Amino acid sequence: MKRARRNTGASLVFGLLIERMTVYRLTKAAYADTAFRGSRGRGRWHEQGIPMVYAADQPATALLETLVHTGRADLVATDYVLFRIKLDEDAHVLTVPDESLPSNWQAWPWPASTQQIGTFWHEQHRSVALSVPSAVVPMQRNMLLNIQHPQFTALTIDGPTPSPVDTRLATDSPSL
Repeated sequence: MKRARRNTGASLVFGLLIERMTVYRLTKAAYADTAFRGSRGRGRWHEQGIPMVYAADQPATALLETLVHTGRADLVATDYVLFRIKLDEDAHVLTVPDESLPSNWQAWPWPASTQQIGTFWHEQHRSVALSVPSAVVPMQRNMLLNIQHPQFTALTIDGPTPSPVDTRLATDSPSL
């Protein structure tokens, strides 16, 4: 895994600007050093014991996913950091089409069927990333990263940077 501070993430090919895919991971500052070791607990898209890193297509999607699990905007505003992850243009990314999802894929607690999708993908090592819809905002995408895939070390990770959350989200009174 490469760490970089000044990489635009774009290159010119035949005069066309080719941008690399960028995803975002919001995590507790206390765990920033281990943010890319992969969760071995269960998640919507993986079974217990499968090391998986969850990221999102936008910082706002990462924020909403985190808020759903913490319920504490005040903590996210003060105790979290953001990573920007750039996938190499050669990185293999597979997508789970919305039409192939089980009908209950958004259920809480998450169904075993979605865990089986992510676990199967992880065990096949066919790509470094799997794009899945966000259960919180289905029009947005989450990116599962397989830390055991050979291409994982080619990811460029910028950060951590302080949480991008506006502290007004963490207050009880609206700002005028």
